[in-house]
Amino acid sequence: DGPFVNAVTTGKVIDLGVNDVNNMGAAMAPAAYDTLSTHFSDFGIEPSYYDLIVTGDLGYIGSSLLLTVKTVLLVLLVTLLPYLSYTRGLKGMENGTASVLASIEPVVATLVGILIYKEEMSLQNVIGICLVLGSIVLINWKNKQK
Repeated sequence: DGPFVNAVTTGKVIDLGVNDVNNMGAAMAPAAYDTLSTHFSDFGIEPSYYDLIVTGDLGYIGSSLLLTVKTVLLVLLVTLLPYLSYTRGLKGMENGTASVLASIEPVVATLVGILIYKEEMSLQNVIGICLVLGSIVLINWKNKQK
């Protein structure tokens, strides 16, 4: 019982020739980045797996390096990958089904925000959801009468 070590990732020296004794974080940053990247890759996890990742002061180079990595991950995981998946999924779908799916997407996003991320349900949310669902019902009802 209690805390225990279940995985280890060893680091290595990466010398970029930083000689400024007042900026040792810049000397540490590349090694810290390499060690963390190796750890995530070796164990198939993302940084969000951990509650907190602590390193020493990485100085200007380390801060900008980690910010760049986070930005690239954000672009790939949150914007590009879902868009490509969504587009690929629509390829084999009928136009009517695709339009209903595209129409209901904001409703699902709103409900995920409310149910999972505990966002507040506002009157505007309720009205928006009702309008979108109502329009889908009206379009399908009108198509069935034809």
